[in-house]
Amino acid sequence: SSKSSSFAFFGAPAAEPEEDGESIYLDADKVVFEEETGLAVAEGNVRVRREGLRLFAHRVEMDSSEQILSATSAPGRKVSMVQGDRVLTGDSLRYNMLTREGILSGAAGSSPAGDGRVFIKGREMAVAPMELAVAKGWVSRRGARGAAEDDLAGKLTDVSLTTCNMKNPHYRLVSKSVVFVPGKRVIAKNPKVYIGEHLLFTYPFDYVVPLDPNQ
Repeated sequence: SSKSSSFAFFGAPAAEPEEDGESIYLDADKVVFEEETGLAVAEGNVRVRREGLRLFAHRVEMDSSEQILSATSAPGRKVSMVQGDRVLTGDSLRYNMLTREGILSGAAGSSPAGDGRVFIKGREMAVAPMELAVAKGWVSRRGARGAAEDDLAGKLTDVSLTTCNMKNPHYRLVSKSVVFVPGKRVIAKNPKVYIGEHLLFTYPFDYVVPLDPNQ
């Protein structure tokens, strides 16, 4: 089996069991750090973790001074971001570990929704903390209700959304913009509603898919 290399930014040891919220841990088959430039390059089975965020990729470049992370996938594979029960995948990711803003290209994701899961995919997904997402106008204060300020919200463009909740008929929403409020709701902007490939109608308002059965 191949050996694994580890690197932790901010001087914390990579094997430290008690992770503090400021440290970024980078593990891979090979990690090269250039002290002069502050650039770390990880290749092969790359795993990045910070607080509740987990990132898996084939190659990651991390600028330790700017805290900018660039992740790419191997052919036929995906970059994956995992936060709790939510999984996001894409072809590549550029992410600021300080501001927690980023762009995931070729984005797809899933999250628990009632007794099933909701699945979404789009051309790209912008992610940002909930408070910043509200400030950017991605979601209203009402739409963000119940979510913590530092929860990551996602805004997808050119998106398709469906659900596997078998209590409802299979349907698909197609929209130019969808906002993902983790653990709470998915808000589709004026979507077209399909059953399979058959267009039923265009919804004139925001369409909300609840993720929390108690809301």
